[in-house]
Amino acid sequence: MSQALTAFFDRIAEGYGRSITPAEQQSRRRGLELLNVVAGERIVELGCGIGEDLLRLAQSRADVVGIDASREMAQRSRERLEDARAAGEVQVVDVPPLPLPDGQTHACWSSFTLELQPLEVVQESLSELRRVLSPGGRLGLVSIAATWPDPGGLSLRTASSWQECFLDADSDLIDLKAMVEDVGFDVQRSERFELNGKAGDILLATRAERSPARHLVDEQLRQLGSRQPMDRVRARQRLAMLGAASLGPLHELATSPHEQLRAEATRCLLWIGSTESVDVLIRLLEDSSQQVRWLAAETLVKLDAVPAVCERLTQPVGDSFKLYQAAGRVIRSLVRRGHTDLGVLRDAFEQQEPETSVPVAASQCLHGRT
Repeated sequence: MSQALTAFFDRIAEGYGRSITPAEQQSRRRGLELLNVVAGERIVELGCGIGEDLLRLAQSRADVVGIDASREMAQRSRERLEDARAAGEVQVVDVPPLPLPDGQTHACWSSFTLELQPLEVVQESLSELRRVLSPGGRLGLVSIAATWPDPGGLSLRTASSWQECFLDADSDLIDLKAMVEDVGFDVQRSERFELNGKAGDILLATRAERSPARHLVDEQLRQLGSRQPMDRVRARQRLAMLGAASLGPLHELATSPHEQLRAEATRCLLWIGSTESVDVLIRLLEDSSQQVRWLAAETLVKLDAVPAVCERLTQPVGDSFKLYQAAGRVIRSLVRRGHTDLGVLRDAFEQQEPETSVPVAASQCLHGRT
């Protein structure tokens, strides 16, 4: 969760309970009914907020762990458990990852939380929930079927409730059922509800003993070649949500003879942000397409892959201009982000012929003249 969003929930924590609507309560009660927690089960709630659902779970004599990114919200959960003399643990954690062991949780619960995360983080959170569940473990979700429209905007500094700045704004729809299935769950029950004109999902799923299917990845890879821009955007979103399952096929696509497909593959690698892609991205710094080179450079900056860039700069190159032009973009991005210790990169550049190989702007950055 972004710092702005965490600060927003810290600010509204004290009065949060007064903003909960009957429709929210009803959807949560239905979700918990489907989850059907029994005594003795270990339950994890992601986004426990002020602890209303966490207390209900604890009163079922379950072993509960509540997790929230907001310290103020988490403190309200602790106080609620203490006031009711109910046992339970509350942790302040910005998920993902979850600070819990693999396969030792019977059920996970989350309501009105996933939609607060960037789309690419939703998949990571769902994957983490699957990781901590035991085989056949249950997942209960209640979520608005849309992304948070303005996670760092002015509304967070002025609104008095999350509904005020989320439900009244335009946002992108998401297919929660498909996302849950993509990360390795079998959906057992799916119901729809409406909150202030926005559709929401109540889901019950069980952990499946399978990884995301390759056919799901292949379907989205085909969409990357679509002539419709929105088809390509949706495909990038789905591939980012599939995460690690997409990396191998995307690495292959990055060698395609078609420039558009190479560019789309590189955009996906930027969204996923995995260090497993560094070698592929280094090769793309010499791509014939400037667009692909720029995207690869941007992704390497995101991954903080300076050592890999340095190593490539000290090796023989075919088209030195393309490589050094792209590497120069890496350097300028690092400087703009406040990096000052670029001595290693300077040494790597100076092993070559700076008057012919190094773009002027990059050379100026390296020598502190920008």
